[in-house]
Amino acid sequence: MLSIILWINFAFVNPYNDPTMGPMLNTFFMLLLPACLAIFSSIKLSQLLMFIAFVWSVPMSIYLIATPGIFSLFGLTSAFYLVSFLLIRFGRHSTAIHQ
Repeated sequence: MLSIILWINFAFVNPYNDPTMGPMLNTFFMLLLPACLAIFSSIKLSQLLMFIAFVWSVPMSIYLIATPGIFSLFGLTSAFYLVSFLLIRFGRHSTAIHQ
């Protein structure tokens, strides 16, 4: 959810944003869609989709980590995708062992 809020801020509120659609479409595909996929995969508890969301968001997140300001938080949200993947993966195994 944080990625979606950050993307809205990045696309529409950012005073340094280029008014053309190129950067907005690029960040839409590289940041917003993986965030939506991560939400869907957390609802379905799909470890594969969560891992895809993580791998998909990593390149743009690494780029934005190097920028000053609030948009470096995209790196944190990408790391949370990895943590969520690990929780889904190992949480499912631990509940199967205890049953």
